[in-house]
Amino acid sequence: MVPISSVAVSLLETISEIIASVEEAENWNLVEIGSYFYRVSAVVMELQNSSTDAANILHSLSKTIDLAKELVSRCQKRSEERSAIEQLEGVIKHIGEDLGSIPPSTYGNQVSLEIVITSLSKEMKSVHIKVTQISQTQLPEKNELEPQTETDLYSISSEDYMESVQSSGIARLNQVEQFGSTDRKGKWSQRHGSSGSSTNFPQVIQYMEPQYETFFCPLTKRIMDDPVTIESGVTYERKVITEWYEKFESPSDVVCPQTGQKLVKRASSTNMALKATIEEWKERNEMARIKVDRAALSRASSESMVFEALKDLQIICHKKHNNKLLIRSMDMLPLIGKFLESKDRNVRCATLELLLLLAEDDDKGKEMVAMSVNMPIIIRMLSNNHQPVKHTSLLLLLELSRSQSLCDKIGSVTGGILILIAMKCRETSDAFASDKADEILRNLEGSPDNIKRMADNGLMEPLLNHLIEGDF
Repeated sequence: MVPISSVAVSLLETISEIIASVEEAENWNLVEIGSYFYRVSAVVMELQNSSTDAANILHSLSKTIDLAKELVSRCQKRSEERSAIEQLEGVIKHIGEDLGSIPPSTYGNQVSLEIVITSLSKEMKSVHIKVTQISQTQLPEKNELEPQTETDLYSISSEDYMESVQSSGIARLNQVEQFGSTDRKGKWSQRHGSSGSSTNFPQVIQYMEPQYETFFCPLTKRIMDDPVTIESGVTYERKVITEWYEKFESPSDVVCPQTGQKLVKRASSTNMALKATIEEWKERNEMARIKVDRAALSRASSESMVFEALKDLQIICHKKHNNKLLIRSMDMLPLIGKFLESKDRNVRCATLELLLLLAEDDDKGKEMVAMSVNMPIIIRMLSNNHQPVKHTSLLLLLELSRSQSLCDKIGSVTGGILILIAMKCRETSDAFASDKADEILRNLEGSPDNIKRMADNGLMEPLLNHLIEGDF
C-alpha cells in the first residue's frame, strides 16, 4: 500500500489545483465549493501525521477529490456547468461521509481537532449548492443571494461577531455599522439611513465566510493567531494562556481557566489544523473583500461608497505584502487612479494613500502605479490648499522618484520642477513640504535632463555640483 504521507501529499497537490481553478474562474457558483476544499486541505495536513487509522480515509478521499478536480474543470463550460455543480454537491457530501467515519482513536487528545472535523463533516453532508445564473466575473448584487445562517460548531452572538470583526481587522466599526448586522438567529438586518453608503456599498460580510466558535480564544473572545491546546483539551491563544500560567505562584495551583481542571503540566501544543484553518479563512475573506471593494469602485454610486472601499483596501494592504501584489495583479490600479479626479477631497486623499501603499516595496510597484495614473494630476495636487492632499501627494511623488526609470517622467511634467523648487524654499511656512520637496529634487538629479530643468528654473546647485564632479 502507498505510504500515508505520499497519499496526503498527492491529495494536497490535487486540492491546490482545484482551488487554483476556482480562483481563476472567478465563478461565484464555485466560491462555496472552493471554500470546502480549503478546509479539507487543513484536515488532510493533520491526518498525514496521524496513525494508520487514517490511511483508509485518505485513500477514499483521494479517489473522491480526483473526481472533484474533473468536475471543476467541466464547470468552465457553460453547457456543463449546472450538471457538474450538481455532481460536485454529491462529491462534497461523500467527502463529509468520509470525514465522519474517522475513528475516534485518530484524534488522541486533540479534542478541538475532533470538534472541527466532526462539524465540517456534518456541514458537508448537508450541503446544498444553489446555482445562480450570473456571469463569471460578476459579483452578486446585494439581493441576489440569500444570507446564509451558519450553524457550524456553535452559534455566535451578534455582540461577539461585531467585536471580532473589529479585532481581526475585517472592517472598521463604522463600516460594519453601515453594512448591517446579524441578529441572534443569524438573519440579516440593514441599518437604513445611517449614511450615504449604507444602501449602496456591497454587503461584504454576506460574501465572507462565517467565523466559527473554535476560532475564538475562550479568554479574549477574539480570533486566535497562535492557537495552542493545553492538558485539559481546551485551545487558547498562546500568549494569553502563558500569561494566565504566570498568575500562579505555585505550579500545583494552576487550573484551566475554562474548565477549572487542575493542570499537572503547563505544556501546550500548537493546534496545527486549527491554525491552518484560521489562516486560510483569513486569506479567503481578504480575497472576498478585495473583490467586493473592486465592485464598489466600479459601481461608484456615491462618494462615501468609494471612500469606504479605498480605506478598506488600505487596511488589507497593511496586513501583508502579498495582498498588495494581489490588488496590483487584479488590474485595479487604473480603476483606483481615476479617483484622483474626484470632487471629494477625502476621496482624493484616500486614493493617494492607497497608491502610496501599492507603490512601496519594489520598483515594479512604482512603475505600475506610474503607468496607471495621470502624473500631471499628482503634480497639480502639490498646490492643493488641503494640507493632507498636498502632503500625501508629496509622499507619493517621493516614493515614485526613488525609481530611476521614473525620474524623467516626473521631471518632464510641465511646471513640476518649478513647483518643487518653490516648495523647497518655503521652509518657514511648511517645513514638511519643504523637506519632502528637497528629497524629491535630489532623487530627480539622477536624470541629466532634470538637472538642466532645475537650472532653467533657478536651482543651479545640482548643475554646479555635477560640473565640478565632471559629470557633464
